[in-house]
Amino acid sequence: MSYGINDPSQIPAHLLADPENAEAVRGYKLSIEEGKKRMMEVVGEMQAAQHRADAPARKRGESVPTEHEEQVALFAWARDNESRMPGLALMFAIPNGGDRHAAVAAKLKAEGVKAGVPDVFLPVAAGGKHGLWIELKRRKGGRVSEVQAAWMTALSEQGYAVGLSYGADEAIATVLDYLGG
Repeated sequence: MSYGINDPSQIPAHLLADPENAEAVRGYKLSIEEGKKRMMEVVGEMQAAQHRADAPARKRGESVPTEHEEQVALFAWARDNESRMPGLALMFAIPNGGDRHAAVAAKLKAEGVKAGVPDVFLPVAAGGKHGLWIELKRRKGGRVSEVQAAWMTALSEQGYAVGLSYGADEAIATVLDYLGG
C-alpha cells in the first residue's frame, strides 16, 4: 500500500511497529537520502559548468540580469505565446524568494509558504508527468541550496518534471521541451 509520503517521519506509527515494514522503511529512507545526494551532485556539476561558461563575460565586466529580470522575461514570453500554446496561461510563479520584512515573512510562513519550493510551476500534464516545476537562477552567480535540491528531488519522485534553468532562455527551452513544442 502506498501513502504518497515524502518524509519518513510522516509514516504512520502502526506501520513502523510492524516488523514486516521495517525493511521497507529503511530502504525508503535510504532511497530519499541517495536521491538528495545525487541531486546535489548533479546540481553542483551544472553550476560548475555554468560558472566556466560565464567566465568570458565576467572578465569583460558585463552586467547580468537578476533572477527577477529573468523571471519577468520568462513570463513575458509565456504571455506572448499563449495563443500558440494555451497551457502557458496556467503557468505561475511561487513567490518564495526575496527580501521581506520579518513580520511579512512570518505571516507568509504561517500561511504555508515553504523555503526551497521551485520558482515556477506549469500545471499541465505532458510526457507522462503531472506538471513542470522550474527552479530559475540568474545566468551567472545563481546557486541551488540544499533545501531547493531536496524539493527538486521530492517533486521528481512524485512524478513531476523538474528543471533547473540558468536564465530565461534556458527556462523557455525547458518549457518548450516539456510541452513538445
